[in-house]
Amino acid sequence: MNVKKIIQNTLLLFSIIILFYTYYYLPSRYNKVIKVEDQKVISSEKNNQRQNTKNTFTNTEYKSQNSKGETYITKAKESYIYQEKPNQIYLVEPYSFTKLKKDQTLIEITSSTGLYDKEKKITSYDNNVNIKNKNYLITSDSAKHISEKNMIFISGNVVMKDLTLGLSHVAYCDIVEINTLTNDAAAYMNSKDKRVITKKFK
Repeated sequence: MNVKKIIQNTLLLFSIIILFYTYYYLPSRYNKVIKVEDQKVISSEKNNQRQNTKNTFTNTEYKSQNSKGETYITKAKESYIYQEKPNQIYLVEPYSFTKLKKDQTLIEITSSTGLYDKEKKITSYDNNVNIKNKNYLITSDSAKHISEKNMIFISGNVVMKDLTLGLSHVAYCDIVEINTLTNDAAAYMNSKDKRVITKKFK
């Protein structure tokens, strides 16, 4: 009789343990896991929203000045800033200009899109880039103005038309560099084995 009671009590205790494990322990454990996963998903969604959140402005104008006192002005039909990158200003149809220090003539740059880095004072231009001055007219795929170096670097399918001396020289090259203090322009190829192609028109 005592053995039978011991077996019954053992079975009852075992049943209680299984019940507790099944209905209390397991659900509480998985709920915690699910909550953690939900929090990770929510956190990820919030990060994506922050990255995709942008402030858009129309008809904007930005000014930068370098250590030599040269003022560089950029206007844009539209500009926008992502909250995660407040120093990066994305430009739609930018138009930039500055007076060259040597002869006070104007140099102008236009393109379809651009990017102005406020911290580094670098303006980048992409797609249908046009650069003009009284001495030259340049078209290219991209260009970059680095304010502190007083330089404009032009690259990608560069065609440079020299308008000096009443003649028109057209140069086809990989890169053109313009110094905005001296107004000197240098054209060259990426490879030393290639030469700049120059044509002369009256």
